[in-house]
Amino acid sequence: TINFTGNSSAINGTSANSQTFNNIIIAKTAGQTLSVGGSVTSLNVNGDFTLSSGVFAPGTIATVISGNWMNNGGSLTTGTGSITMNGSGKTIGGTSSTIFNNLTINNNVGGILLGKDQTVNGTLTLANGLLKLGSYNLTLGASAPAISGSGYSGNMIIADGIGQVRKILTANGSYTFPIGDAGPNYSPITLNFVSGTYAAGAYVAVNVTNAKHPSNTSASNYLTRYWSVSQSGISSFSCTVTGTYQYGDDVVGQEGLQNAAEYTGALPWISYPTTLG
Repeated sequence: TINFTGNSSAINGTSANSQTFNNIIIAKTAGQTLSVGGSVTSLNVNGDFTLSSGVFAPGTIATVISGNWMNNGGSLTTGTGSITMNGSGKTIGGTSSTIFNNLTINNNVGGILLGKDQTVNGTLTLANGLLKLGSYNLTLGASAPAISGSGYSGNMIIADGIGQVRKILTANGSYTFPIGDAGPNYSPITLNFVSGTYAAGAYVAVNVTNAKHPSNTSASNYLTRYWSVSQSGISSFSCTVTGTYQYGDDVVGQEGLQNAAEYTGALPWISYPTTLG
């Protein structure tokens, strides 16, 4: 384990190379920074990365972490470089939330778990594997583009607990959330806002449940899946919702006799035009 303490310092080199460590702990004096520069092409951490105090500033350098990311009171200042999590069953957590710029999930064994609410203001890339929210929220900033990567049952965000995927919105537009459950069943949802007024910090939030909705009274024709969608700070809006389910797993009875509906906390359901396929 390498401990970086005291005043500002840097990981660098005079020739193009990657720097590899086992465990890194950053415990800088308040306001002091550990930067990565020189000719370093990437920073590889085979174990845990712990940010206890001070600032970590990798700039444009790619940082690849095979262990846990633990933020216990420090801060991350990133440029265009991406933080890549590629460990098996590892956690992005600690006692403090982290604001990432670009974050990449690249692990198809065990997935990456959230251990604290996290924010991505740049690009979230699902390269290979699962990002599991559990009880924590993942917020995508106002400038965050569409989530990168092809969504499927082995490459998605598992959002089947109380944790939500949140997207901050400032204007009308469409956004796809590549979510699913721990089955694993891939069931993305797309929200297309065609009108609305957006307050500062307005967001929409989604998650999914792999079960029949408890207030669905149909005994013969229903889906064993429903999406929970909420918003904060958006008024006078119109939004088209497109949810994708698995015909062989989610449909009970006749699909053609079912229709899309919204449950607002009390009966009756609000029915909407439905397109099946």
